[in-house]
Amino acid sequence: MSGRRSRSRLALSTAPDGRSRPVGPYSRGAAAEGRRRSADRSAALRSLASMVPPGFDPSLNPMRSWPPSQESRDSLVRALLQKLVGPSLYCVHYGAVPEPEARRAAAAIEAESFAAISEYASGATLASRKERFAIYKMYLKEACDRLLAFFKSRAAAMGGMPESGDSSAPTLALPAPASASKE
Repeated sequence: MSGRRSRSRLALSTAPDGRSRPVGPYSRGAAAEGRRRSADRSAALRSLASMVPPGFDPSLNPMRSWPPSQESRDSLVRALLQKLVGPSLYCVHYGAVPEPEARRAAAAIEAESFAAISEYASGATLASRKERFAIYKMYLKEACDRLLAFFKSRAAAMGGMPESGDSSAPTLALPAPASASKE
């Protein structure tokens, strides 16, 4: 084919003067295509709405963010433990923590964070999901802040930042800086 489209890929469109002319497959009108997608989307939403049980109230959904379930709290302890022991930027910068100490520290950090935010939340009205989620985010941030404070206090107790030759502190290999001026 010499640069022309095959006849099978073209549709015929009727011009205002009554004559038919060939139209490419992508020039059929985005508005018509959008209306079709919109109709498909609304049909899908109607079918989903029919699946909701009668009397369902989304505000009574048991999956709420505050207070967190015990499973969520245990998950946070596991994440903190991984940051204390595993390959993380905290370990690269401050040195890894031995696992028995890390387990105790992770549980203590989570418990302290939960207690602090619970005390704060006890005076707040948590009527909406947004408010409960904001408290949950504060809980996670408090845990991260306490984790960083733990690493900093541990590094200070060990006599400052770990040396690069320390076996308990993995080092981050960075490329040598390129010289700014070439002669």
